[in-house]
Amino acid sequence: MEEYKLSQYDKDCLPTWSEIYDEFWMKKVFNYDPNITEHQELDPYWKRPHRKILLAFVCNQLNKMIFEDGIDVLSYINETTDGHCRRIHFTLNPDHVPPMLQPYQPGFMHMEEGPPGIYACRLPSTNEYSIFATNHPKIDIDALTLPFEIAIYAVHEGAENIGIRLSVLEVIEFILKDVITYYENGIGWKDNHGDIIPSDVVSRTCEGMGYDPAL
Repeated sequence: MEEYKLSQYDKDCLPTWSEIYDEFWMKKVFNYDPNITEHQELDPYWKRPHRKILLAFVCNQLNKMIFEDGIDVLSYINETTDGHCRRIHFTLNPDHVPPMLQPYQPGFMHMEEGPPGIYACRLPSTNEYSIFATNHPKIDIDALTLPFEIAIYAVHEGAENIGIRLSVLEVIEFILKDVITYYENGIGWKDNHGDIIPSDVVSRTCEGMGYDPAL
C-alpha cells in the first residue's frame, strides 16, 4: 500500500471547489488590481479583498494538483507544443511583466524541488498564520501590493523561463478538467457522454450505504 504523505498545503490556504469553479473559472477571475474599486470587496472571514485571497488560494490549489495530486501537466504541454518543458508552477505575477523577469518580482519563490512558496494569509484575529500551516516557505499575501495576474513560470531544458506556446487559460482548463466536468450541466459525476451517473440514496434505516459513483 502506498505510504500516506502529508500535504504541504493546509486547509487555510486552499479554496473550496465551488470557489474554484463558480468564482474563478466561470467568471475568469485571473487578475487583481488594488486600484480598481470592484476588486476591493472584503472577504468576511479574512478581512482582505476577496478577489486577492481567491487568486492566491487558487494558485496554491493549482500547484498542489501539479506537485502532490499527480496531474501530468508537463506531458500535456510538451505533447501539445512539441516542447521540452521540465517544470512549471503557477505564480501571481505583476501585470505585463515578461516571463524572463518573473523571478525578480515581489512574491516570487522558486524551489528546485517540490512546490514553490505557498501563498498564505495571517488570521485576522491573531495576526498569525494558521495553526495548521506547515513549515514550507510562505509568501505573505499582504506583501502583494502591485496589480497582478495568475501566470505560469516554466523551466525548460537548458533554459529558464521563456514561456510556453499555450495560454494560461488552456493549461488551467487541462488541470481543472475533472472539476469542470463535475460542475457543468448539473453537479455530479458524469459518464462518457456527459450525463450524470445516478446513485442510490443512503438508506435511512442504515440497511445499506448506497452506491457512490466516485469510488
